[in-house]
Amino acid sequence: MFRSSLPVPTSLKVSNGGNQSGENKVGYFNYELEPGFIVRLRHDIDPNMDPKKLKRIILNCVSAQKSRWMKRQYIEYLATKLKELQMGVSVMRIRCEMLNEMIQRFKIERMKLEERVAAANQQFSSLKPRVKQ
Repeated sequence: MFRSSLPVPTSLKVSNGGNQSGENKVGYFNYELEPGFIVRLRHDIDPNMDPKKLKRIILNCVSAQKSRWMKRQYIEYLATKLKELQMGVSVMRIRCEMLNEMIQRFKIERMKLEERVAAANQQFSSLKPRVKQ
């Protein structure tokens, strides 16, 4: 991909910078660095400005835009991860409740089996003297 050392301005617009009186109008340039990637500079740019200084200003704006974009991407990633983890927690909570119910049923079943074993042992010990005779 061909990339020039300095981007070409695509437009020059004038804004009053939110000032209602119309004084202190500030111009800004839209620079298209790559197709679809436009940087808008909100500075008073002198057409006779040193190209190195202009390039530094543009690169600083691009760096700031990239930083903001990466921050938004990271926040979106964290929000997605949070939703995934919350769903995982709810699934695990349901599974934990099911396992606790199973444990309770197994405890009840174990107690019943222990009672049956105790009854069988008692019956066996009562029959044991009869067998010896």
